Amino acid sequence: MNTIVTYLSKVKYLILAGGLVAISASCTPTQRGATIGGLGGAALGAAVADDSGTGALIGGAGGAIVGGMIGRSQEERYYHRGY
Repeated sequence: MNTIVTYLSKVKYLILAGGLVAISASCTPTQRGATIGGLGGAALGAAVADDSGTGALIGGAGGAIVGGMIGRSQEERYYHRGY
C-alpha cells in the first residue's frame, strides 16, 4: 500500500510539472518571469522565514515583481531591436 501511495504522489507531481510547462509555453517573457520569480520567491521565503506562510507571501510577491521586471527587459530587447 505504501509503494502505491508513493507512486501516485510522484505521478501527481509529474502531471503538475507537465501542466506548468504547457501553460508557460503560451506566456510572454514578462508573464513567464513573474510566474517563475513568484514561485521561486515563495519557496525561498517559506524555507528561510520563521513563519513559513508569511515568508512565502512576502517572498512570492517580491519574486514576482523582480521576475516580471527581468522578463519585461528580455521582452523589450527581443521585440524592440529597431530593425
